[in-house]
Amino acid sequence: MIAVVSAPSGSDLNPVTSDHFLQVPTVPEDGRIEFVLAQPVTHDELVLALNAVVMQDGRLSGLSVIGTEPHPREFSPILRALSTARLEPGRLGASPVAVNMVWLLAHTTVKAKLPRTT
Repeated sequence: MIAVVSAPSGSDLNPVTSDHFLQVPTVPEDGRIEFVLAQPVTHDELVLALNAVVMQDGRLSGLSVIGTEPHPREFSPILRALSTARLEPGRLGASPVAVNMVWLLAHTTVKAKLPRTT
């Protein structure tokens, strides 16, 4: 308890919450997470709300799913990729900081209607 209270703001023990000065953590474009998110899914729409702390080195701690409907098989590859990958950490100025985050991942398939033939 004393270590958490005395830890500086933005450290792994005392993550910051988002504000307008914070550059939020991002997903590297060429990483495993991007690859998993680009894979086709069997449902036209998926929504996944996640909670985690992005540590100063980009690892995720305390990853959990927030109140979703079923489709756990669809979420498993995403959760595995997130639990082992590293994100670009949040930053205050040039310094990396731990950030408590909630993400909403959504996948929607848009299908065009075929033109009518008469």
